[in-house]
Amino acid sequence: MHHSLYISEVLGLIFWFVRHWDDQPYQGTRVGKKTLASLARTCHLFSSPALDALWHDLDSFDPLLKIFPIATSIVDDTRWSTFRKYAKRVKTFRGLKTRVPVQAKQEFITSLQNCPQACFPLLPNVTELEWSELSLLGYFACPAVTTVTLSFTRWLAHSSAELAVLADLPRLCPNVTSFTVILRFSWDYEPSREVGRMVTQWPRLKTLRTCGIQQPVMDLLFSRQILESLYIDYHGSSHVYTGKIPETVRELTLGADSPSSCTRFLETAYASPTKFRLLIGMNEGQEDAHVEETFRVLPRRLDTSRLLSLAIRPTSTIAGIPMWHTLGLREPLVSTLVEFTALRELDLDLLCTVQMSDADYECLARSLTHLRSLKLGTANPSITRPWPVASVKAIIAVLRYCQHLETLHMVFDGSIPPPGASTMQDGKVALSEALVCQGWGVSNRHITMLRVGYSPIKDATINALASCFKSMMPRLVHIEHTARDEEWRLVQTILELY
Repeated sequence: MHHSLYISEVLGLIFWFVRHWDDQPYQGTRVGKKTLASLARTCHLFSSPALDALWHDLDSFDPLLKIFPIATSIVDDTRWSTFRKYAKRVKTFRGLKTRVPVQAKQEFITSLQNCPQACFPLLPNVTELEWSELSLLGYFACPAVTTVTLSFTRWLAHSSAELAVLADLPRLCPNVTSFTVILRFSWDYEPSREVGRMVTQWPRLKTLRTCGIQQPVMDLLFSRQILESLYIDYHGSSHVYTGKIPETVRELTLGADSPSSCTRFLETAYASPTKFRLLIGMNEGQEDAHVEETFRVLPRRLDTSRLLSLAIRPTSTIAGIPMWHTLGLREPLVSTLVEFTALRELDLDLLCTVQMSDADYECLARSLTHLRSLKLGTANPSITRPWPVASVKAIIAVLRYCQHLETLHMVFDGSIPPPGASTMQDGKVALSEALVCQGWGVSNRHITMLRVGYSPIKDATINALASCFKSMMPRLVHIEHTARDEEWRLVQTILELY
């Protein structure tokens, strides 16, 4: 065995990489965990660090059930020793997607009620806890926990005993720095008071996702000058915050059930984040005037000189999932975005941008010259597939003014030849050698991948587009497209030949 493997830090690093094999899409199912289990049985030297890596993250309740000593109340029982051997290694417990069978859960709870106090907490070293079963929450909570994520379907569906466990969470987990509560289908009741009482008891709280909570609670949280990330799920009947959100809140997310709710919240608050996400609940047939009003209020309520990252996404009012065909980017909205001159990242990938003209793109790019990432409309699936107005001229304008771009997603009409191109007798579009060498006065050496979404293209422009892109973006090697068009695959093939 190589002598470097006797260094615990080196061995731990190797097993850490093995643990993350399961994160790779090309790997087989649970290859990393299976490998770590084999390594733990290889030799005494590998056993402990391999088990640490194997049990570090739990995304299911099943491994605990399999080793839990059911029907025993004796602390010295060997089954308890086995359970603690593995349980003490768990650092992250994600059970949001776990659906514990009723019978198994009841047996588990019955056994827990007979367990001596010395056996609790069950996971003494867990730092990150994601859970939805309130009846079991108290058994996993411990002082080591710093991150808590809770998801509920309906608040009023829980019993008073379960809600009492939740109210006691700040005492069980006094060192929480990140708290997320996700409420699904809870229109009948918004637990602003209950959540407010909880979060005020965590003096080290830096990250918070919550429903709309009362003004005194928000004032208290802001007065501590510790909160760095705030995510508010806001509904029309929620509490609004009136005043200035401190600059310590660098990341701000507002998820509202309608454009009107977005506007209502923004009109009473002023913020200076460096990163802002706006998730707008949309219904089919939503009036454009409401969306335009939300856009118009953004520059007035956000510090345009500090904002570096802006993302706007339409979502369903029912489940918060992405929505399409309802929020289109066009001139009135573009004129609002140009006020955010300090932006480094602009993500409007879920918006429909087919109505944007070459002039709109140029207007946007001329103002946002510091952009490093621009994503416009390529994640919008557009079942109706409306034909985009913009052409390759839009890409040229964006690259000319945004010279620091590293990421570019755009939808355009690829059937329109690049500027200065000529049509041959066979109908193919050709570019002169001088034009290709000049690159339309543009040269971006940062972009290696261009995403074009559902951009249409014709056989006649394939070679011209490939030459045009390569002359403007010399390091471009990949075209990512959503449509199943053979033409874009041919553009990709031509790029690989350069």
